[in-house]
Amino acid sequence: MLDLSAAFDTVDHDILIGHLQQSFGVNRLALSWIESFLRNRTQSVSVDGVQLTRSPLTCGVPQGNVLGPVLFLVYHADVVAITR
Repeated sequence: MLDLSAAFDTVDHDILIGHLQQSFGVNRLALSWIESFLRNRTQSVSVDGVQLTRSPLTCGVPQGNVLGPVLFLVYHADVVAITR
């Protein structure tokens, strides 16, 4: 069995952008839109209502939307080619 419980968090933004350009031919405006969707995201922890320092995210696709699973599949599309 394959545990994908945290798989969306493992998607490296730079590698994903490279896959979109090289393997899928996404460029210009569409690529800029996807980059803006992924980049400049942060995470923080709140303890007893006090928010700690925000940290930038360089990996992971946002969940709870339509584009997240699609980007996850694009990121792992070369796994099929590697296993052949």
